[in-house]
Order: sequence, then C-alpha cells, then structure tokens
Amino acid sequence: MALLMTESDNHPQYPERLSTLLLDISALVVIQFLQGLDGTIVTTAIPKISNRFHALGDIGWYASAFMLTFCSLQLIWGKLYTFYTVKWTYLVALFLFELGSFICGIAPSSMSFIVGRAIAGVGAGGTGAGSLLLVTHLLPPPRRPALVGVLTAIFGFGAAVGPLLGGAFTDNATLTWRWCFYINLPLGALAATIVVFFIPTNKAPGRNTAFQERLLQMDLLGAVLLIPGMVSLLLALQWGGSKYPWSDGRVIATLVVAGVLITGFVLSQACRQNEDRLMISSRVFKDPRIWTAVILGASATTSFFVMLYNLPIWFQAIKGASAASSGVMSLPMTISFLVASTLGGTLSSSDSSPPSPSSPPRNHWRRRILPGRVRAVKRPSPTTIVALLTLASPILLSTGSGLLTTLTPHSSTGKWIGYQVLLGAGGGLGMQLSMTAAQSFPNHRDITMGTTIILTCQNLPATVLTSVAATILNSQLASRLRDEVPGLHGNTQLVTGAGATGFRNVVPVELIPAVLEVYNESVTRTFLVSVAMACFGVGASLWVPLRWRRAARARRGADP
Repeated sequence: MALLMTESDNHPQYPERLSTLLLDISALVVIQFLQGLDGTIVTTAIPKISNRFHALGDIGWYASAFMLTFCSLQLIWGKLYTFYTVKWTYLVALFLFELGSFICGIAPSSMSFIVGRAIAGVGAGGTGAGSLLLVTHLLPPPRRPALVGVLTAIFGFGAAVGPLLGGAFTDNATLTWRWCFYINLPLGALAATIVVFFIPTNKAPGRNTAFQERLLQMDLLGAVLLIPGMVSLLLALQWGGSKYPWSDGRVIATLVVAGVLITGFVLSQACRQNEDRLMISSRVFKDPRIWTAVILGASATTSFFVMLYNLPIWFQAIKGASAASSGVMSLPMTISFLVASTLGGTLSSSDSSPPSPSSPPRNHWRRRILPGRVRAVKRPSPTTIVALLTLASPILLSTGSGLLTTLTPHSSTGKWIGYQVLLGAGGGLGMQLSMTAAQSFPNHRDITMGTTIILTCQNLPATVLTSVAATILNSQLASRLRDEVPGLHGNTQLVTGAGATGFRNVVPVELIPAVLEVYNESVTRTFLVSVAMACFGVGASLWVPLRWRRAARARRGADP
C-alpha cells in the first residue's frame, strides 16, 4: 500500500509500504516510552539505591543528573541534526542513552551511578528531538500531527507508569532496582534495529558545509555560556530550601553565575548578525508559531508534571495508599492525557486524500437533513480546529488543577477522579499542539531548530518548577507542623523523616487528624504551581484565535 514517495533533495523519501511505516512508528513509540519512563522510574527506587551505596547525601543527584544534561544539551543536538543525517545522529543519541542505562545498572558506587544518569540524560536529549524529527521522514505534513500526538501520549504514559514499575522492580528480591535501567537495553536494541533497517536515510540540509564552517555554526560561544548557565540555575533550585538555606552563599553564588551566563547567552544571540552561526535563529524564534508553542508547551508540561510528582504524595499521605496504589489512583490523569493527546493529533490533521468526483467540495461535510435529501455543510478548517483545541487546553488545565487544590482528607473518590480527568485532558492537548507547531515550517533546518527550542522551553520550566514545588512542600510541612500541631513539641522530623506513608506508624494516634490536615494543606499548596502555569497558558490560547482571524481577514481582502 503506497503512502507517498518522492525522490528529491527538497522532499523526504517516505516509506512505500504500510507495514514498514507501522514498524517504524513502533520503534519511535518504544523509544518515547523509555524516555518518559527513565525520567520518573528512579523516584521510587532512590531510597534503596541510597541504602545500597550508603550515600544519603547524593540522593538529590540521582534524579537531577539526568535532567541537567537532558535540558542543557537540547539546542546542541538541534545543530547536530542540521549537519548530519537525522537517522544516524538519532542512533548515536540512542547509543548514549543505552550506555548510560547500562552504567546505572552495573554501577558499583554512587559516583558511577550519577555518571550513568548524566550520560543517559545526554542521550535522551538527542532522542527526544530526534523522534519528532523522524516524523518528517515518515509522513507528509498533513498527517504528522496525529503521529506527534501518539508520541506525546506515549511519553506521558511512560512518565506516569515510571514510579509504578520502579516500585515493582525495587520490591522484587530477584530483579532489584537495577532492572529499572536494564529494561532499557533489550527494548532500546530492538528499536535501534528497526531504525537501522527500515527508516529512510534522508540527506541532511547542511551535509555539504565545510568542517570549519560547521564548527562556527555550532556556536561554541553560545554553548559555553548556555550549558554552564542552565546547570547553575538548576543546581541553585535543587539546593535552595532543601539541602541549603536560600541565604547560603553556595545558593546565592550559583544563582548569580546562572544570571550572568544566561544573560550573556541572550546578548550573544541578539547582537550577532549571521543567523547561520547562532544557536537560536531570530527568524525562527520570532515566528508567532514558536512563541505560541513555547507558552502553551511550557504551561502544559509544567502543570502536568508538577501534578504527576505531587498528586501521588497526596494519595499516600492523606488516603494512606501504598506507592503502587497511588500510581493506580493517578491513572485517570494518565488515561485522559493519552486520549486527549491522541485525539488532538487526529483532529488537527487535515485530510489529504484526493476527493472523489461525486464528493462535495473539500471544505464541506455531507449532512442528511430529510429522507432522500443531502446538503453540503461547511466544516471547520484545520486551523480553526487547532485554535479551538489551543483554547481548550489551558481552560481544562487551570480548571482541573484549581479544583485539585480544594481536596481535603474527606474528599470523595468521584472528585479526585473527575478533577484528574480535566487536568490530564488539558495537559495532553497542550503538549501535543505545542510539538506539532514546529512541523509546520517549510524546511528541515527550521523544523529542527523549532523543535529543539520548543523542547528546551518545555522541559526547563518543568524541571525548575517541579523542584520549586518540592521545596514548597518541605518548607510548608515543617513550618505548619511546628505551628499547628503543638503535640509534636517541635519534633517535626518525626513526620517528615517517616515519609508520606510512614508517619502514621510513629505519630501518636490522637495527633493523626491534625497531622493529616497539615499534610493536606502543604501538598495542595504545591498544586498552586500547577494552577499558575496553567493560567500562564491562557496567553497562547488567546493569541492563536487572534492570529487566525487576522489571517482570515487578510485572505478575504485579497480575494477578487
């Protein structure tokens, strides 16, 4: 079954057979699942890992080492995808991801484990952008949003089930926590084999650029400023309020260094004129599609992931659920995310099949109004559908996250299920639509740069504000316990040290209701971060319909 085939340097060569296309898509789905999984699977395994290495002080690095390299190198990978064939660059990134997972699995010490996490983050940064770029090698533009929606949904699903699988592996005496990383090896190898033999090898647009010019276009100055700046920022937010007080000299110093370096990076991009030698092209960055996608993607990703990390804590602390049960109780959010992301991609894809001679015009539906009578009815264009879905995303996100802040120890099951469904639907739509925006650029170079810009601006705020939410929880819980539960006599460590599920075993029975109220207030306070970011996305939802109306008026004015 032929899909589409072109033999030009200006157009990609798509798979000829449906069976080949499905095989290619399955490889991308597996890798997206592993990437989402790897970001969260370590969360439930961290206590056992720190016990194994006797390195309680390294706990913060076990999760942050992955995210530091993942976020910092997104734009560098974008440049590499411009100069080298996407398929083979993607395989290099996948190899690094697999290598990092292997090192984590066999790690004999805490330091080697941290190094493995950092290498896995480097590879994941490349596969994240590469999966979306390979979509352009598999399908023509009108059909890409549906596949982007599927890949986005699978990434979110992997991130959601990560803690569940991590807990299952960690609690199994035969498998142990090391299988949290070994699981990546056979699945990644299978996906790599499919990529090697079945995905087309299309030529990179910058393949004829001289090596010296490639080095200049890699923007080494920008990299030297950006990467240490982002690492310093993330370190400051990891340390501040948890490992060290915000007034500590180390936190202040890293914040100052981050501010200076990131400001220097912005100036380096703004003051130089040769766009080919910049990490971020002003032509792409100023495009309204990118700004809209950045705002919508940052708000949806951050709002969803703040809830993904903190809602299970509410289930464990307030409802007394186990780690595995809290994952099951979070399934309404995960399932609605999957459905909304996939459905959003399907709805925003335009039908590119040729009409039959007897069919109504392309922009009409056939509606039967009376027996034997059919009338052609105008249907909404793909642009209108995207505008409506973009409007729906932050509304659902802000409504769902706002309602989740009203949860109490006595909230019914129907409430926390319904609220999660709204939140998950908004997150799925927002993340899918933001990633589809880059696919609308006409050439490979702009698609590559647009994709990496959006990914960076999605993941950096999500990483930063997830750390901020954790800091809010820790500080709120400690201060409220001290002020509102006098029966503890200032011994707040009795609750905070026991964890979300263990405090019931160490706190006197008569104090548990008061502690539950304090825990509930502290956890739901972190949900306000999700609410704030969801409301931030309203700007994008209003901008898209405005641009659509202006474009429609311009078209009407141009018609004779």
